[in-house]
Amino acid sequence: MSQIHLEIDHLQLLDAVARTGSLAQSAVLLGLTQPALSYRLKEAERRLGVPLFVKAQGRKVQMTAAASRLLPTASMVLREVARAEEDIRRLSDGIHYLLRLGVESRSGFLWLPKFLARLGREHPELEVDLVCEPSRAGLEALVRNQIDLAVVLAGEIGPAFTARSLFDDELVAVVPDGHALAERPWLEALDFADQALVTDEPWGDGGVHAAAVLVPAGIRPARMVGAGSAQGVVDMVEAGFGLGIVSRRLAQDRGRAITLTPIGRKGFQTRWQVVVRGEEEAGSPASFMAERMSYWCEGADAATLPLVTQSAAQA
Repeated sequence: MSQIHLEIDHLQLLDAVARTGSLAQSAVLLGLTQPALSYRLKEAERRLGVPLFVKAQGRKVQMTAAASRLLPTASMVLREVARAEEDIRRLSDGIHYLLRLGVESRSGFLWLPKFLARLGREHPELEVDLVCEPSRAGLEALVRNQIDLAVVLAGEIGPAFTARSLFDDELVAVVPDGHALAERPWLEALDFADQALVTDEPWGDGGVHAAAVLVPAGIRPARMVGAGSAQGVVDMVEAGFGLGIVSRRLAQDRGRAITLTPIGRKGFQTRWQVVVRGEEEAGSPASFMAERMSYWCEGADAATLPLVTQSAAQA
């Protein structure tokens, strides 16, 4: 492994100057005198052998190509160090295991708070953080150890992961009354090609539901309209902002000026699964939670795998 020349202080400086564009403002942000900041910058440039910033108009500075290359890595390292320190603080407060659960959909898991509440009552030594990730990013985050479990739509996941089934779901189209497509017995992906898509997800492809239905067919809607939640999708569609794609279990059309229309002649059936890294051992906190989650969705009371505590693992 090659030697690392920079320290955290240098990365903080790079991040601050990149954000402010000014050495003087960066010194204030970091709580340094300007001479101290200038010395730190010169030391970083000496260690790297290249300049990181050049003077720009006025008192501003501009990043060099070297600084632009280094900045994303510096930001990631600072973020991970801050997260590790926060984890350690929580561990010192009596939490033994910290698990990060990546979920694709912000609105698709109404069961999750009750599951987490029960898990917390039965295992107060576990603490779970929710991280919203689209499916592809969720699996990548697992590989990078940024999350410990991911709830994703079922599909090919490869040998690097282990998956447990959770529940079946059906995606339906939300169509406003009076729309040209409202009388159709079902819709196809192609029907969305020239329509505005109202979505409850923040990602550019329209979110996990749209990605499951439209992306495999090569269809991209005319434009995206953000709604923030499944209920927001129904409200915006009813007001005439476009069509929507939601889980049938989340949307109600009773008393609303909308129709929930199947996608495809037989409907669009999906299955959700929880995924962990394949290297996770039976009884590890991540494996334990994945099994508990699967049992919860199946209506069973308890998992078969015990949670392997640190003391038991060392015995």
